[in-house]
Amino acid sequence: MPKPCCSIDYEAPPFDLEISKKYYSNLFSNRDPKQFSISIDNKNYEFRQKISKKDGLNYIVKVQSSSIDNNIEDVEQDESDYNHSDNNYSHSHHSSSTQNSDNSDDIIVDKNEQENCELLRRIFLFETISINNDNYQFLNEVAQILELSELKEATSNFYYVKKSPKSFFLHVWTNIFGFISKLGLLGRVLTSFWDLTGPTMIICIFLNILILFVTMSLLTLKDYMAAFFCIVIPFLIYSLYFPNIVCISIIEALQRNIFKKKTFFYSHQKLVSAFIRIVLKKDNFPKYFNLGQYHDFIHGLLFLVFVCGFLAMVMNQFGSRFLDVWLQIFCFYIPIIRYVLLDLLYLIHSFSSLFDGPRKQYKELNDFDDPYLCTFYLRDRNWINLIFNKTGKRSTSVILKMIFSKTTFSFLAALAVIIYMICAETRMNSAQVCIMIFIFICGILVLSTRITFPFFWAKKIGFRKMTEGKLKEMRESLNRKNVEDKEIMKWHENATVWSRKYTYLRWSSIIMTILTVVFIVVLTAMGISSAIETSNQDSPSFDSANYSTNSEYSQNNTQENQTVIDKLRKNDEHHSHQHSSTTTSPSSTSYSSFDSGSMFRKNRKLMFDRQTLFRKSTSPTCFIQVKGIDLLEVIAISQLTNYNSYINGKYDLMIKHFLSKREFEFVDTPFIHDKSFLSAMSLIKIKDPKLSIFVIRGTVNTQDIIADAEIWFASVMINIIIPLVPFVEIYSDRTIELVGIVTNVPRYAFKQFSLVEEYKRRFLDYINNYISNKLEPDEDILITGHSLGGGLAKIISLETGIQAVANSGPGVRAIGAFYKNESLNNVKYSIIDIIPGEDLVARVDLPIGTQIDVPCRRGLICHDARRTMCQIAALCDEMDNYRGWCETLFDNETIAEMIRQGNPVNIR
Repeated sequence: MPKPCCSIDYEAPPFDLEISKKYYSNLFSNRDPKQFSISIDNKNYEFRQKISKKDGLNYIVKVQSSSIDNNIEDVEQDESDYNHSDNNYSHSHHSSSTQNSDNSDDIIVDKNEQENCELLRRIFLFETISINNDNYQFLNEVAQILELSELKEATSNFYYVKKSPKSFFLHVWTNIFGFISKLGLLGRVLTSFWDLTGPTMIICIFLNILILFVTMSLLTLKDYMAAFFCIVIPFLIYSLYFPNIVCISIIEALQRNIFKKKTFFYSHQKLVSAFIRIVLKKDNFPKYFNLGQYHDFIHGLLFLVFVCGFLAMVMNQFGSRFLDVWLQIFCFYIPIIRYVLLDLLYLIHSFSSLFDGPRKQYKELNDFDDPYLCTFYLRDRNWINLIFNKTGKRSTSVILKMIFSKTTFSFLAALAVIIYMICAETRMNSAQVCIMIFIFICGILVLSTRITFPFFWAKKIGFRKMTEGKLKEMRESLNRKNVEDKEIMKWHENATVWSRKYTYLRWSSIIMTILTVVFIVVLTAMGISSAIETSNQDSPSFDSANYSTNSEYSQNNTQENQTVIDKLRKNDEHHSHQHSSTTTSPSSTSYSSFDSGSMFRKNRKLMFDRQTLFRKSTSPTCFIQVKGIDLLEVIAISQLTNYNSYINGKYDLMIKHFLSKREFEFVDTPFIHDKSFLSAMSLIKIKDPKLSIFVIRGTVNTQDIIADAEIWFASVMINIIIPLVPFVEIYSDRTIELVGIVTNVPRYAFKQFSLVEEYKRRFLDYINNYISNKLEPDEDILITGHSLGGGLAKIISLETGIQAVANSGPGVRAIGAFYKNESLNNVKYSIIDIIPGEDLVARVDLPIGTQIDVPCRRGLICHDARRTMCQIAALCDEMDNYRGWCETLFDNETIAEMIRQGNPVNIR
């Protein structure tokens, strides 16, 4: 017989197991805890309980004629030391780990017997035992006799293989498994950071809902005063319960990333198990499946696959696609599935808690650790109590409770919103209706209604503190049969207020509630102020002869924009043919949709003379032209948003210094005269090059601030989190787009109440009408703006394809997919983003297109466009030409700082 290929025996690695105290009844149901015996493998083991002041409860174990006294010191003891009644057979008192003989006459014949006695002693004291190759067979017999399923499963899976090819490969596999399991720590850290996008999306969704409630109050306060007080204000107050749902996601993130449970989807498994045990009455169904080392192994394997994919990206052009898909899966799809599914599972429990059977079964299970399930299954059902007379109390009391319940309020609130939208003729499409019904009304309102938080922590103020011991005593009193719901709810409320176990829940609720209150108060005050401001102004209607105000624009804007795009292309084609007949070969027929301004660059002198920059290392910003005009001129034009100020000469000095080489016309647009519309867009027509520039005004009033908050407040959260999510910002634009789409779902559902949609619609109506009726065939167009105007310019550019220059405008990378025109996939690369150094506004969200960084170290002052203009002049060594204007705005120290930051390097 040939020798085996290896001479290595294989045995499973030893591991520790702690016997659960739930097996107490298995061990002592038919045994006297004071003294008993068991027979294992033809040997009789006798147990005698012994109690000492020093060591507490212990057992003396004897086998046959020998005795082994473990962890007991033989000392003279009083009669009180053996008072068994005081201990009530408790197995919670453990002794020290030292070993001494109880009787000097006892002789240890066999070392194995000594070890077996020690194992049995530790089992009956519910202490940790070590399972290895020497004892697993003995412990397996013990598990069968004592009916310890956990121990039986552990010892049955322990195996020993003698030297053979199988043992060799088992050794190889064990080493590989151990190495990958150790990498699991890195994989867990990586997936924990990737998981951050999940709670971020949930928080951003609710932020957007709150902001849209405020913008809804703007419209209703102006047009429907009764609706404002009857619908919007109650809804804003009701939104104080939104932190309940947000806290579900926060606690899940903490359990996933901090509590280190050795399983996947831990909370989901618990909720599914609870549903099976409550509804299907499968009492023995496990709460969750502990994967143990396999959990670390899977994380390590995922880490290895990711590293291989990353290395493949370096060496192979297709690796980047793998990395992009990988990040989409782990940074978007898995997190959103995790947290949305968690809310759905709680929603299912909230519906099942309406029935008597599940409520009764929940109490019989006696598992009240989940505070959300407690509120579902133990709170009064006021409507059901009234209809079916469940309480047996007087109908008047039940009716009053039903009328003033959150359920009634939720029902009336949802009905009021539906009636309001019908009366206001919002013309919601089918997708909006589905979102409203299935997500908002059936999901968010139900969960907010069924949970009694977030004000439970207020009891910490002025209430007597409860200790952990008192809470434990109250909890043990709930183990009896026929316990009242109110008694359980009382313990639940006290536990959530005082127990250390719910510390994360308390702090999450406190922080989210305070932020929600501040957010609602501030934005509502701003909304009321803005509504009063607009209601006091005249509200002339727009001139329909000049442009359309089609209220259905939001329904068909894609087709309308496409018509404009086609017209622009035809104009460009006509202009291209006209130009080719004089300057180029007739065979040159190619053209760029929005780049006809390139023809004007020929023989055009730059604003900054090349001779002055000869042999100087200068910022490329000095040589950038857009549609035939210099970048600095575009920034100056972005300030020309007020026609009246232009007439009054406010811009004269700036025009003299920055636009003196241009002949242009300031077109009076209707927005300037419409006082009910608190934003504005002007039109500047330049003769050479022939160019129409739409200039959107930035933030100047309260309503503009609300518009800023509506579209970019949630983006601040994304701004904070995305840099913490490894590799996403660099390698997966699509992941950021998907996050933006999900967080903006409320804005889509309530877009009829969106300020930004109103701004965009009116501006686009005017632009489309101008392009369709007034744009000349050889005339190009550009859109620009500062601050809010820059952000809106980028949004309009994404929808129409018109090139945009944004000066200190917020980014649109996360929200860009919400406005993207699928027929204009690459328009984002034509957008120019001017970003001053410490301008926080320009760094909200993430930028797209070409980014031009302008040095500035003056904090929020960097947001001033005039400072940006002077700084660019210093960058291009032209401060002397613009000093007269800059000195009217800034002191000599600031100007000297600009020159110091941007002074070109001379090459001798």
